[in-house]
Amino acid sequence: ARSRMQHTAAIESEVAALAADGLSNDEIAVKLSIGGETVKTHLKSVFRKFGVDNRTLLAARLRKR
Repeated sequence: ARSRMQHTAAIESEVAALAADGLSNDEIAVKLSIGGETVKTHLKSVFRKFGVDNRTLLAARLRKR
């Protein structure tokens, strides 16, 4: 079984990719079967990890990887 940290990292990665693709929080929530507040929490974490404060910058950072 995957650890909680691995699971969280996997969801954050999915949320980041979907946000960078232009999906709204609500669209991400439906696609991943999670709540809207959970999406916000993951996005805040992803923004902090990438040193960005919006989806446009996140998308640019993800393209550089």
